[in-house]
Order: sequence, then structure tokens, then C-alpha cells
Amino acid sequence: MSYVNNHAVYIDINGKVEKICSRDTVKLRGDHNLENIAAASLAAHETGASVTAIRDAVSEFSGLDHRLKFVRSIGKVAYYDDSFSTIPETTIAALESFDEPKVLILGGSEKMSDFTDMGRKIAQSNTVGVVVIGQMTERIVKALRDGHFSGKIMTGCTTMTDIVVQAQKLATPGSVVILTPACASFDMFNNYKERGKIFQHEVLSLT
Repeated sequence: MSYVNNHAVYIDINGKVEKICSRDTVKLRGDHNLENIAAASLAAHETGASVTAIRDAVSEFSGLDHRLKFVRSIGKVAYYDDSFSTIPETTIAALESFDEPKVLILGGSEKMSDFTDMGRKIAQSNTVGVVVIGQMTERIVKALRDGHFSGKIMTGCTTMTDIVVQAQKLATPGSVVILTPACASFDMFNNYKERGKIFQHEVLSLT
């Protein structure tokens, strides 16, 4: 079996417990990704991979595109693309994956989601600013205010260039900017992949 304990992944092979990795030794963020690593490690071992090979693969894996994908750091601010996050629950998971102060980019088109819990969780976190975009702007802003969010809220951006620039303005050294919309993308983009790719392009263009 495999499991996560104290932010580390272990595999039990016939009673011998081997440590695969810890949160600090992998490129992926979040304990939910450690759970994924645990499951993948067990599957890999059962198909013949050695513990050493699993450790090496885990340490090098940087994640799938648009799923909390690290884009770059500039001005001591790290930027992450989580465009695949199209419901509040995955945005909450992204929020809980970082200890650093956060600037979130939220919003998009309708998926009949309830943003109440997300607004409360953001308000209770160390999120310092939120850029809210798209058709769900009013509902997300209401959820943030109902949750007593005390950070800055920016709205009105209509292009990814403006979105990234506003997020950069809200960020301070040591913080992270995360595109984790909690919504579909169809009001401004063809799909979540296009949204993420344009976000990455704009982040790589920052000076």
C-alpha cells in the first residue's frame, strides 16, 4: 500500500516502508498532489518499477499543463497556471496548496456553481488580492464580500494582458499569483487550454 503522512509519501512493500518523497522534494504543489503521487507510486511499483526509479521520476515530474503549472518567477513573485480549475472545489484545493501570500485570478462563464464556500475560504486565507473576470464577476465578488474578504478586489479586465498586469500590481515579493478561475472559460476564451496558454504567454512577457 501507499499513503501520505505528515506531508510525505510512503510505500509499504511487504512490511518494509520506503519513503518516496516529501512536499519539499517535489515540484508539484499541494497535499492533494501527494495523494496522487502515492497512488501513482503504488501503480508503478506493481508494474515492476523500483523504488529508486519511482523516486527519480517523482522528483523530476513538473505536472500537467494548466494544473497548478509553474510558469515563471519575476520580481520574487511566482506565477502558476491552474486554468483547468473550472469549479470552486479545485480553486479551494489550489488555495490550500500554498503557504505564501496569494493573488488569485478568478472568474469566467457559468457552470451553475455555488461560490459561497470558496469566498469564505479565500477570506480566511492569506490571499491579499483577487482579480475577478468574466460573466461570474458579480457573483464571485458577492461571495468574497459575504465571506468578509479584506484584501483588494480588481474587476473590469477584458483581456489577459490587463488581467496579468493587474495581478502583478497586487503581488509583492514572496507572494504567488495563481490563475485558478473556478469557472468555465467560454465567455472570453475557446476553452481552458487556450485560457492557460494565453496566461502563460502574458506572464512570460512581463518585465
